[in-house]
Amino acid sequence: MSQVGLSLGDGNLLEFELDTFNESVAGDFIAVRDLFAGIGENEGVMDRVEGMIDAMTDSIDGRFKLAAEGFDARIENAEDSIERYELSVSNYETLLAAKFTAMESIIAQLNVQSSYLTQYLGNLSDSD
Repeated sequence: MSQVGLSLGDGNLLEFELDTFNESVAGDFIAVRDLFAGIGENEGVMDRVEGMIDAMTDSIDGRFKLAAEGFDARIENAEDSIERYELSVSNYETLLAAKFTAMESIIAQLNVQSSYLTQYLGNLSDSD
């Protein structure tokens, strides 16, 4: 492929050298055409590229579909985890509310007892 100006560069990016390509086309146009388009049963570069694109974009088992399904599964797991945490927080809130209500009830009872004892002790000191 480098003979016609195509190569892989940094990060596996395709690099194209126009001058090399033009020289190859000028030297042997038919060979360059056959390289890209293929001839007979021989696959050309574009046939292989098409196969790679099909493998990536296949709607049943293409790489992009499988990656998307993987991301969807991770999102679903995160949503399930959030739902569990929200339920846990809700249950804890209910528990705290019940404890607070019980505490208020006890304080009310203690206030009644305090009032009774204050009145009782006041009556004792008045009796003396």
